[in-house]
Amino acid sequence: MINATTRPRAVLSPWRWLLAVATLAASPGVVAEGCPAAGFPGDIATIALIEKKPALDRADFRDYWRDIHGVLAVRIPGFWTYTQYHLRDEIPGLSANPKAATPIHGLAEVTYCSEQAMAGLASSAVTDLIKADEQNAFAGTYLHGTVRGDSVTLVAESPARAPLDTDTEGTLIVLVARPAGESAASFGARFEAAMAALPAACPTLLWARRHLFQPYQADAWQAPNVNHDPLVIHDAALELRGSRRAQALGCVVDAVIPALTARPGTSVNVYPVAGRYQMVRDGRPTLLGLRGLPAYRLIERLGADNQASPAVLRTLYGTGHE
Repeated sequence: MINATTRPRAVLSPWRWLLAVATLAASPGVVAEGCPAAGFPGDIATIALIEKKPALDRADFRDYWRDIHGVLAVRIPGFWTYTQYHLRDEIPGLSANPKAATPIHGLAEVTYCSEQAMAGLASSAVTDLIKADEQNAFAGTYLHGTVRGDSVTLVAESPARAPLDTDTEGTLIVLVARPAGESAASFGARFEAAMAALPAACPTLLWARRHLFQPYQADAWQAPNVNHDPLVIHDAALELRGSRRAQALGCVVDAVIPALTARPGTSVNVYPVAGRYQMVRDGRPTLLGLRGLPAYRLIERLGADNQASPAVLRTLYGTGHE
């Protein structure tokens, strides 16, 4: 188990964390700070909240995001992990102080070892291809960022989970928005205090991870024909997992909502996870991220292990496999 303690929070000017790192790619002699242990996400992150196009059913959205858009995104350099969370509808009656929020159908978590590693997202030619592709499946994308220490794993099982996880019955994503009139600093302090108490309050959890976002700025990520102005701007996200959904729900009802809604007007929205797909792990694309789910499953089913060899993957993609 990993526990986080409350600490003073660094708040950068809006999106300085992303817009400034592009210059670091050309800076000689920059030494990246240490990466986390194998199988664990980094403590700097970008979190994309994704709204699908209304004309797409969930199956087409899921397949396109994972097997076309996601397979392209793994080519962006600098990712330590890249994980897609495909969400079910928000749990009715559970969310606290719900606002008329933009529908969210997916959450993508990308983590980095250092600020320098984030330069790939800001400067890679693949990023332009990713932006151009969004309009094919996404109605809206809302990209949030964290600085070092604002993405924290609170509770962690060992060993790390497999790249493909469709047994997500016990996994929830919680999105939090501060009330009107509360400063980012005030919200950050009470969010961190609530999260520091979470492991003791929810001892049956297998996994808990939280993100405290930097101030949102819509024009920092612009994709053609895609909305970047959400009806509600979220300030934090939380992933909870128990062996059963009841454990994660119990944590939300008994610990998360009471702690965060002690300040009136705080909005808490809760989404079950339909599938979790790790496209990049430990700084390298997974076989799932390189080949897509249909090919991944066929290779696994046939025992075609040589298809995961570095030589084959270098031939296909110019890269090796984990």
